[in-house]
Amino acid sequence: MKEKPALGGEGMNRRAFLLWWRRAGSTGAPLSRLHAAPAPERGVRSQPGPLAPLAAPPSDEAAALAPPLRPPGALAESFASACTSCARCAEMCPPQAITLLADSASGKYLPAIDPSRQACSLCADLPCTHACPSGALQPMRVAAEVRMGVAQIDTERCTAWRGLPCRICYDLCPIPGAIELNKRGSGYVPVAGDAPCTGCGICQQHCPAQGAISVLAGATAKVRLRPAPRDADSTPSS
Repeated sequence: MKEKPALGGEGMNRRAFLLWWRRAGSTGAPLSRLHAAPAPERGVRSQPGPLAPLAAPPSDEAAALAPPLRPPGALAESFASACTSCARCAEMCPPQAITLLADSASGKYLPAIDPSRQACSLCADLPCTHACPSGALQPMRVAAEVRMGVAQIDTERCTAWRGLPCRICYDLCPIPGAIELNKRGSGYVPVAGDAPCTGCGICQQHCPAQGAISVLAGATAKVRLRPAPRDADSTPSS
């Protein structure tokens, strides 16, 4: 099969990336020479596919507002220094949720997940965490123990909170009890359940109301409501 060019708008595969990386190390070529490939169509593959494309660096404002969501098992404090940008986690990601995103602080391309493009599917045995050779991702096997971030529901944008029927986030959440439904008026609204949120982003990927639910990277707690509603509690009804 003909390989993609090492540089250019079509992105690169892992072999080409490693070849470029070696050349860059000796010539000082800037990381900015790498370009993003178009995001693949949504969908989950049953087997690990080819390396997901390198993602374009976000603007400074966007990066400040939305820190990157790291893969399962990412070290909380020393992920950037421990990661070698080998891309093995991305290669082992069945839904191709993991991309390499430019990190201005470290000067590296680091693994990240954009749930709006493709959420983490919390695969059986979490193969990405076992593929990491440097320890930047700690091996994990239990999906419910993953702590990538916390989903936040914007009650001013959420379809259900605006009085229209919708329960997609509740139906698709892979962690029982992370999102519950509370009675509000004549309908039901999503609220935080008793189970901690994994930050997988499945709710964000499939939410029909843009910006109504998003994952706050690095946070570890229950699903949050923002802004806090005045006429409903944020805990599920008994």
